[in-house]
Amino acid sequence: MRTDPTAIPASLCADSSPDLRRRRFLTASLLDAGGLMLSLHWPAMAASAASADTDADAGQMRAAELTAWVLINRSSEVTITVSQAEIGQSISTTLPAILADELGADWDPVRIEPAPFAPAYRNPERPLMFTGNSESTQAFYALMRTTGAAARAMLIQAAAARWNVAAAECVAAASRIRHTPSGRQWTFGELCTDAARLPVPRTPALKAERELKLIGKALAKVDIPSKVDGSAQFGIDVTLAETPRIEVSFIDGGGKLGGIAEVGPVTVPPALANAIHAATGRRLRSMPLSRHGLHFA
Repeated sequence: MRTDPTAIPASLCADSSPDLRRRRFLTASLLDAGGLMLSLHWPAMAASAASADTDADAGQMRAAELTAWVLINRSSEVTITVSQAEIGQSISTTLPAILADELGADWDPVRIEPAPFAPAYRNPERPLMFTGNSESTQAFYALMRTTGAAARAMLIQAAAARWNVAAAECVAAASRIRHTPSGRQWTFGELCTDAARLPVPRTPALKAERELKLIGKALAKVDIPSKVDGSAQFGIDVTLAETPRIEVSFIDGGGKLGGIAEVGPVTVPPALANAIHAATGRRLRSMPLSRHGLHFA
């Protein structure tokens, strides 16, 4: 499993039009060898998969929809997009593993890329693109499994067509499609171009629980290496030269300030009161503490 530790430049992420700049960047760099972009749209999945653009001046593949979660190149390298921010909850490992498990991809060489800011990557359960509420796995679990299952079905269908066999006779594992009766195999990379021309299944069959290899298993966190070697990019790494112009204005409202502000941390006073009770045996049930004759040195 590999992650790209470098931040995607804003110039490649700011476009939410059908022809995403991020997509142009990815496809231009990967499709010299050919590749597959599986695009799904939430709440409804795309009606068709990405199709190859044969124009000589294009030199890239365009997706039917905007939310590309899976990209496969001719080397069978699978790239999975992660829409949720990694803030220590291991979501950059969990969500890709769910998708890769359904896809049947070899986990070790899978690449992870952060999603650009775009409506297509919004939380499936609410119209926001955010990370919080400890709900990322719950909200995206079904989408990740369905996305992986759809990509797997497309690759199997492409292989079955080449062999002229029933798709039910084929299975996906370790980034390969195998014909069970004969033992013949195609790699994901060998099938990705054909699979890209197929329609995306709207309700693909999910794997049985006994077939899952990654879901529910302890996996090494994919974000740890870059955090250890210093290559991970954080907000503090952004320089003023990389940010848009920011204008700050102070408005004199005249009179007393009012309105609604963010509520302060409500868990601190109870924790402090509990600590005082543990140390002194005295139970305090109101603030400020000075009211009870307590003062901090």
